[in-house]
Amino acid sequence: ARSARMEILQKMQTVIPQARENISEYAPKIEVLQIPVDKIGEVIGPGGKTINGIIAASGGDTSIDIEQEGIVFISGTDRERVKGAYERVKSIIRDIEVGEVVEGRVLKIFEFGAIVDLGGDKDGMIHVSELKNGFVKNVGDVLRVGDVVKAKVIRVENGKIGLSLKALE
Repeated sequence: ARSARMEILQKMQTVIPQARENISEYAPKIEVLQIPVDKIGEVIGPGGKTINGIIAASGGDTSIDIEQEGIVFISGTDRERVKGAYERVKSIIRDIEVGEVVEGRVLKIFEFGAIVDLGGDKDGMIHVSELKNGFVKNVGDVLRVGDVVKAKVIRVENGKIGLSLKALE
């Protein structure tokens, strides 16, 4: 059996002397990610809404399987779509900490401040007093919906994230 196996390996070596740099475009691509067990519910979402949204956003041909130990398998035939789903899962489980500098798009503007999308179904609020040094009468004078801003996280309480633009000045 050993000599037969060695002969087969030798024949294989003559046909393909080294591993291919790129695998076939039709071969499945798999990304594996370990997440904390207590974050599994966030990735799945209520009634599977979040995980199904990730699958739909990646074209519907991506598969996401989560084991009870927190191991997430993301697979599909398109590498970019698999990578995109992988990044979305990572952004959902990401913990935002005080002092961190984040970037996001302004979603809404109110009299008292602005809501910024931080990705992964997380939003932060910039209070009007944190927009810039000095008095700001109208939030619209400093920010507009759709603006991409960098802000410093100044508060994280009960899942609510407080941001500051003036802390970066």
